[in-house]
Amino acid sequence: AVVLLRKYTRIDSYILFKHISEKSNNNKKIILEFLDFLNSLGFGFVELKKLGNKNIIFTINQIFMSNMYKNLFWKFPEVLVEEYLSGFLENFLSSLYGIQIIVNLEISNNSLIFNCVVSDKPYTFKTNNVYDSQNYKTPTESWIHQLILQKKIISCEGKLGFNGNYVVVIPVFFMLEKVMASYELDLNILKNISSMYTYNFIKLISNYENFNCKTAYDMLLANWSLVGVGTVELDSVDLLSFEFKNNIYSYFKQFYPKNLFVYLEEVLFSSFKGVYDFSNDKTTELTFNDDLTRFKLKVVADSRELSDIENEIISFLSVKNFIVKL
Repeated sequence: AVVLLRKYTRIDSYILFKHISEKSNNNKKIILEFLDFLNSLGFGFVELKKLGNKNIIFTINQIFMSNMYKNLFWKFPEVLVEEYLSGFLENFLSSLYGIQIIVNLEISNNSLIFNCVVSDKPYTFKTNNVYDSQNYKTPTESWIHQLILQKKIISCEGKLGFNGNYVVVIPVFFMLEKVMASYELDLNILKNISSMYTYNFIKLISNYENFNCKTAYDMLLANWSLVGVGTVELDSVDLLSFEFKNNIYSYFKQFYPKNLFVYLEEVLFSSFKGVYDFSNDKTTELTFNDDLTRFKLKVVADSRELSDIENEIISFLSVKNFIVKL
């Protein structure tokens, strides 16, 4: 698992290295700017403690994400959540120095130590792809400004909050690399989890006055833009057809096979399938047009019975949900 986490962060680390190193040739300044990025992800506050020739040491003075896991599951995870940060440190520093860096993550009391050891092996990020940072010239949408002004978005000491919930940031290449691995292994569990979250969502809001499927869709669509992958609009009166607009995949599709995005969108839009299924007690199938900009639900059964795996997921989510109030 540790090896895979570090593999998934290679592309994002390389792009960050290219971008930051263009502004300075001072390694310490480059590293400190990189830490600004790491500390915006919500996994905890990483500090540089030692910058030596043989090793570089970073710390998180107070364990955050793995402690949250422990509070929910009564034990530390077998692989610390912060290994995600180890992957970024290992790949970024290897690109910076041109030498393979090995990161060892250690627990010391309630702190974490990232001991980055400089090896004697040269390192080059090898790829045939050309990665260009996207330069968005359009202004930030007004709803983001309002959330900041209303203090609905909080970033402090490496923790990230939105609307009273802890959140973390997952870069798109990391997500796609991870989904690619799931796709190759045919792990449909992700689609089931996405759908089952909406089962609990519907149970929560079904007691609202005048509740119906359209109301549930409106609530889901109101928050969809926060996912950060584009906008979704309901485009049919029968509540079965949607348009996926302004999506960011027009850039990323050059790097991956189309089947990956079919699978990914099945995962993403299973939440809409879940809303329809559990609001109407129907079973639907999810289909897409050729360019993956529209998706439709087709009713295939007049009832919605949960499978054994779905019941297991619901039981798990209801007791050990990762949405934790600030």
